[in-house]
Amino acid sequence: MTHSQLPIEDAAVRDLRLDLGNYRFPVRRPTEHAAMNYLFVAHDAMSTARSILREGYVDNELPLVVKENGRLVILEGNRRLSALRGLLTPQLVPAFQSDLEALLRRYPLEAEDLPETVRVMRFPNREAAAPVLARLHIGESKRRWGLDEQAKFVFAQIGNGVSVKELKEQLPAIKDVVRLIRMGNVREMLIQIDYRDPSLAAYAAGSDLAMSAFEYAYRNAEIQTAIGISFDSSGNLTTRPSTSAHVAALSRLLRGFLAGELNSRRGLKPGTQEFSDLLTAMREASLPASLEQSDSAGSSVTDDNPSRETSSDSPPVKPTENPSANANRATGRGNGGTPAAKSQPADTSDSNSPRRGPNSPETRRTLDFSGIEEEHLPLPLKHRLRELRRVDVVEFPAAATMLMRSVLEASIKEHYGLKHGPAATGTLGDVMKTITADYEKVGHLSHAIATVNSTKKGASTTPGTGMWFNLVAHSVHIDVDSRQVHQAWRLVFPLVRFLLMP
Repeated sequence: MTHSQLPIEDAAVRDLRLDLGNYRFPVRRPTEHAAMNYLFVAHDAMSTARSILREGYVDNELPLVVKENGRLVILEGNRRLSALRGLLTPQLVPAFQSDLEALLRRYPLEAEDLPETVRVMRFPNREAAAPVLARLHIGESKRRWGLDEQAKFVFAQIGNGVSVKELKEQLPAIKDVVRLIRMGNVREMLIQIDYRDPSLAAYAAGSDLAMSAFEYAYRNAEIQTAIGISFDSSGNLTTRPSTSAHVAALSRLLRGFLAGELNSRRGLKPGTQEFSDLLTAMREASLPASLEQSDSAGSSVTDDNPSRETSSDSPPVKPTENPSANANRATGRGNGGTPAAKSQPADTSDSNSPRRGPNSPETRRTLDFSGIEEEHLPLPLKHRLRELRRVDVVEFPAAATMLMRSVLEASIKEHYGLKHGPAATGTLGDVMKTITADYEKVGHLSHAIATVNSTKKGASTTPGTGMWFNLVAHSVHIDVDSRQVHQAWRLVFPLVRFLLMP
């Protein structure tokens, strides 16, 4: 490759723009504020800020930029520049504002010397920068990107019209281009599926689902058949989930990862009892759906027939398990040691069926909290969550609704808690304004935020809207049942889970 010297320029820190499609991000960030927040939370930009303040900003490794729409966009150095911008203007990172201000007070002399202008190396376009980024992050000279990040990087290059052969030649640091293309295609496919359970949609789109682990599942031929996918020799998907049966089987597979029963070392080894149980559970999950006509790609079941919810909500029963323990789980026992008030409503599915999955989630007496971690939360919020987890929504639907509203509001306030910066205060409507400003364009949160904020005709009777929560709490003319409670929780669950992530 012919050597060409790239221009090095001085740029004002405030004029540099973060790359909202940075490959470290699970999904594209909607705003610079969200991008900076993610880098501080998920990639410890705070430690970089400490290093800059204590040791000074060193530009031996220049940020790599490209000019787009008249602005300089940072392709390499987003974390470093986010840390520097946070030190210069702590208000840009509300969750860490108090920590940054404390750091500045501790090093007052060093704070006065923080640079407001830095040197950058400018590339003519992203294509010219791609080989350098690959060498930096997929080679050994810098902190390596994880497989998921590498896959998104490679997938983006393919999206720019580069062939697999050209990519192998251009990016020799990448050892297995086809594997990463396959991984990028699967992640994209998972995000596009319309799941019935919002928690699955959030999980499939988030960084909690490691593609390096999920690869152990989708590379298996039997699992590929069950979920309706296949690949060509370049790693591209030639078929995608196209029926309700495929989506149901895929949902069951994802639930296994979400629940921790499946990972790179457990449950996915062909020939084992665990793998056989998984295939059986995936087939059973898809049985009711397979009786339907083929839907469009990524569609989901849309009616309310409980028998069509299938057994995708429960892990396969292993031969060594105690049957009574499974019965207890089905009736709500084992949830914090509190038994359900009554037995489950009788299942109305065909009694001639040899095996039967659980009832519809909307007939359960308790809400599903899978994926919400409580260990790091303050004790009062833990108590509130555990109370909602245990409340019998069939017996006490209004109480469950009012407690759910409280949990949603408290989760927002904890997310913007005083220990991380300015608190979100006021009523649910007040704190939703803060959430909306920061996250309304984040894919897996946008539906919940828009619905909670809705004031359109019929909003007052739509479970999960702010108007509906308020009416249940304050009006004597509205009643509520367990199905509505489940519908409201299904809506706000991804938002609550996101807000309470460690």
